[in-house]
Amino acid sequence: MARKYGAVLKLEGINVVVLHPGWVATDIGDGISAWMETHNPTNKQITTKESAVGSVKVIQEAKLEDSPAFYNYDGTKIAW
Repeated sequence: MARKYGAVLKLEGINVVVLHPGWVATDIGDGISAWMETHNPTNKQITTKESAVGSVKVIQEAKLEDSPAFYNYDGTKIAW
């Protein structure tokens, strides 16, 4: 939906960004620790503060010309 409507809303000056918060140290995030260690061992868990600070920065720096876009909390683009 973000890709479809993001392209249309861009014409109206509305920026659409999909944001991945990262693997955050929460009750839910902790519940997948074993799976992550097996399937994605290089991905490190982050704090809620790291996720929030990074996510806000991505939103503040998002550019309309890149809309619609999919970003990780650290600002890296994620392929659709």
